[in-house]
Amino acid sequence: MTTASVRGWRPRMVVLCCRAVEPRVGSVWLSVLPVRNSLPRALTITSPHEITAVLKTGMLLHGSTCLLRALPGERFGYGVFVGRRHGGAVTRNRLKRLYREAIRLHRQSLPQTVRIGIIPRVTKTVGDLTFAQINTDVTTLFSSLNSKMGKPASA
Repeated sequence: MTTASVRGWRPRMVVLCCRAVEPRVGSVWLSVLPVRNSLPRALTITSPHEITAVLKTGMLLHGSTCLLRALPGERFGYGVFVGRRHGGAVTRNRLKRLYREAIRLHRQSLPQTVRIGIIPRVTKTVGDLTFAQINTDVTTLFSSLNSKMGKPASA
């Protein structure tokens, strides 16, 4: 079947504009949109060598809901390490999601050359942790990490 045999088919007109126009998303200009505060998957610590280095030789900070290990590196990286002791898969995945969100919200307050590992504490009520509890704990841990590494905590 050729394009000429399709009934009612016409090539579309291509109109090129000579004006420089700022890119848009829908009807909103990109300059109006807020800067995205994302936490890409590429920043996760995945190699066994990096994980071992952070967990064995990193600086240890104690929080009320988790432990934080931090190691200076060449770029920012993070890992949330949840074992089977924390419960079933649903509970473990929920904990990882909550900690990743807290890291995403407060990542700008950390140095850009630090690798962090978060290990949630094992308690009987680990499945009942709320995001508010995790968020406040991560905030205090990040501010104490900044003071120990020499970077002033930003608001």
